[in-house]
Amino acid sequence: MNLGNKKRIVLADFSPAGSTRKIGIHLAGKLSAASGILWAHRPFTLPGQRTQALTFDENAWVILAMPVYAGRIPSLLLPYMAQMKGEGAKAFLLNTYGNRDYDDALREMEALSIHAGMTVVGGAAIVTRHVFSDVIAKGRPDEKDLQAIDRQIPRIYEAFLRGNPVTMPGNEELSYYKPTGEDGESVNMIQVKPSTKPGCIRCLQCVRSCPLGSIDEDDPTYVPGKCMKCCSCVLACPLKLKHFDDPGFLSHKKALEEKLVERREPEFFLPSV
Repeated sequence: MNLGNKKRIVLADFSPAGSTRKIGIHLAGKLSAASGILWAHRPFTLPGQRTQALTFDENAWVILAMPVYAGRIPSLLLPYMAQMKGEGAKAFLLNTYGNRDYDDALREMEALSIHAGMTVVGGAAIVTRHVFSDVIAKGRPDEKDLQAIDRQIPRIYEAFLRGNPVTMPGNEELSYYKPTGEDGESVNMIQVKPSTKPGCIRCLQCVRSCPLGSIDEDDPTYVPGKCMKCCSCVLACPLKLKHFDDPGFLSHKKALEEKLVERREPEFFLPSV
């Protein structure tokens, strides 16, 4: 069935580290090929991409893709997400997480989507490399993950066609994951910000990559704004100078690396066949 002249697929993603976007593009491309409907990209990662609210209409099949931070979607994005307008669009929710858990993130995205006037027709939780570590879920998403998505494309297509609401997993009372260090004690990550080793050449790649615009353009070693620990600046620095050296952060990272060794597989939440 070709609905290309009536519908459009829209990938709307927040992806500071790039993994969420990679999965979203794969999913959108496969769904487009299966349905004959063209897809468009509506990123909202950078500040300049959030000057206008996310707005969809009844002809949009939306893939809303976001990473999980502390068991929910990034808290600093909540004011922007609350402005989203769906106006009858159908939404498939895509969560990515670093092999620990997605907790209440899908349920939170569901609530925001319903508030915006969209019908949530399905969702998925897919593992990606943990942004804190080169070890946790290294190389994810891998070919096995993408093949798992491919197998679900017919069901996702059918879910959009039928348009029936699907409830996402998670608790009604949303809560944040509380990080702990190697000793099991709580770690306060709120004020943690990246440091810069000597040798910065002011290429400004970190400035351009920061989703909050928090890094000083005149002095990129200075981070006056808030930090969501997305590690986009760490990944963007061509000289590998950006890093986190806070003792609590490093203790939490090591605890995660010791604990998160078992592979978690993609999960899909779709209408029963």
